[in-house]
Amino acid sequence: IDAIVKDRLTVRPGEEVRLRIDPRRVHIFDRQSGARL
Repeated sequence: IDAIVKDRLTVRPGEEVRLRIDPRRVHIFDRQSGARL
């Protein structure tokens, strides 16, 4: 999963990060072709 976020957080390796996703802003692509699904 790749995500672009506007906020900046200080996160250390192993720390849990919780994300809330707005489904209206999710874009899914085929890895091989790059085509939007």
